[in-house]
Amino acid sequence: MFPYPSGKIHMGHLRNYTIGDVIARYKRARGFEVLHPIGWDAFGLPAENAARENNINPAIWTKENIDNMRMQLKSIGLSYNWERELSTHGLAYRKESWVNWDPVDQTVLANEQVIDGKGWRSGAIVEKHCGTIPVPEKDLPVTLPPDVEFTSGGNPLDKHPTWKFVDCPKCGKQVERETDTFDTFFESSWYFAAFCSEDKFINKDACNRFMPVDYYIGGIEHAILHLLYSRFFCRALTRCGYFDIKEPFSTLITQGMVCHTTYKDENGKWLFPEEAKELVALGLKIQVGKVEKMSKSKRNTVDPNFIIRKYGADTARLFVLSDTPPEKDIEWSDNGIEGCFRYINKLWRMVMQFKPIVIQNQSPTIQVADTEIKKEICYHILK
Repeated sequence: MFPYPSGKIHMGHLRNYTIGDVIARYKRARGFEVLHPIGWDAFGLPAENAARENNINPAIWTKENIDNMRMQLKSIGLSYNWERELSTHGLAYRKESWVNWDPVDQTVLANEQVIDGKGWRSGAIVEKHCGTIPVPEKDLPVTLPPDVEFTSGGNPLDKHPTWKFVDCPKCGKQVERETDTFDTFFESSWYFAAFCSEDKFINKDACNRFMPVDYYIGGIEHAILHLLYSRFFCRALTRCGYFDIKEPFSTLITQGMVCHTTYKDENGKWLFPEEAKELVALGLKIQVGKVEKMSKSKRNTVDPNFIIRKYGADTARLFVLSDTPPEKDIEWSDNGIEGCFRYINKLWRMVMQFKPIVIQNQSPTIQVADTEIKKEICYHILK
């Protein structure tokens, strides 16, 4: 599951990506060839809505957010193949063909609607037009206009005064670009194949080597929609000869939610945990609610960046891994994160204490010393 570039990671990101990182590191340590990619779920509608709210171009908004979140994810210490980073996008091909064009009704006619060479309704002589023509490779990529206006309704590209009007690469006449877009599931259903292919649309040999994806980690909602569509596209691409993989994913891990106690003030307004602590310190009353999934609306969130700055990335990663099995909901607690912090510091002090001894006894023949070192290490870990 790749992040939507909102500009800020949350605890769900931390848990999801830490689980995947542990699996990737474990497999690498065992000698497997591991492809552990990262990308950005930068499809249109959320970015358009956010850009409209902030009065900024969607491309600029998305790029800035990706830059911010990339730094945050790197601060966690995740072992991604950053050189294969993608902002998810899709390609589609339409077959070139002649169409029956009615110059009066200004529309394409099916063969059944052409009678004796004339449009069935207008009676106009039907002309041959070029139909759907792919953009020449030399003109790629087609970039969106920076001055598009995101009004309340409709497709903003349809309303742009100049962008959609171009010369046909086949006949030279002025034509209109296609302004419609696919549903988001079209592009997001086969992106995993693109990570295997560095130099082309789909590299068959590379896809056959790395696919199927060994572990898909995401929320349970993905199993209902996204995985179903991915399975269809994987079989379709196999049938078209792009690779020889029938099932896209081998294992699905549906991680649980990160939960936290909810708080309200005396007037019923949601409070952040820090705000609740401040009110209690001032002697004011608050309402302590039930433990629920972390959400911005209920303000029961914890900023991962604050935790990383205060305790370090290792502490944050250890907490989301050690407290609860991955598939179960995890309840955030200050005591839990403090306990992980103390454990890591104890482990660090122990390593530094025994480092000189280990260096002095590197010879494989000193088995007694090795055994004593192991006993000491176990004692300090369990103490």
